Amino acid sequence: MSAALVYWVSQTIALDGLSDWTEITLFVFLFVSLLLGLVYILICETHIDEEHIGEAWLFSKRIKFTDVSKCKLICVPGLTWLIAPRLVLQCGSFNTHTFRASDPRVLERIKLIFHVR
Repeated sequence: MSAALVYWVSQTIALDGLSDWTEITLFVFLFVSLLLGLVYILICETHIDEEHIGEAWLFSKRIKFTDVSKCKLICVPGLTWLIAPRLVLQCGSFNTHTFRASDPRVLERIKLIFHVR
């Protein structure tokens, strides 16, 4: 997505420049979205203890293990350096939360608590 954005902006500037407000607004929106995504990846922290799992960033979430009705660990073996493992917890019928588990210590703790292979 970053490469496509850089390519699109360079092609637009080379042809006729960013003259239309819609193009400028779209470029700013895409750039801010990518920047916020990068900041989220770098700052977000997943915490896990005996009774709760939580993730802190802009909107903090904290889930009790007793409220979890279903859990799923999504992991691509061999590509964890590129795609961070994710723990998807379902609490109730429609309440689903996703936690990133890129730290090996958090991943081991999740496997221990939820008995994941």
